[in-house]
Amino acid sequence: MKEARRRRALTAWRELFSLSDNCIDAEDRYDTLLRSADKMECEGLITSIEWRKLVQQAATLFASNAECMREARAKQNRHVDIQWWAPAKVARY
Repeated sequence: MKEARRRRALTAWRELFSLSDNCIDAEDRYDTLLRSADKMECEGLITSIEWRKLVQQAATLFASNAECMREARAKQNRHVDIQWWAPAKVARY
């Protein structure tokens, strides 16, 4: 019984971990993954070592998403800056 609950809980955790970034906000996913790992440890479904590994995986995923978002914002800001500094077109009569 406990092993079946453990398998279901870990499967649900992995499915959430594997969701596309378009499906869920990175912070929400990170928080949900941490809460899920905490719950599994409190219920005795995973050991503290397994909990640490899940938390590390969630943190790595969150950090990589944050880096990608930072790069995307930087590109977007450069595009806006280029447009702002671009000379206006002069109308020819």
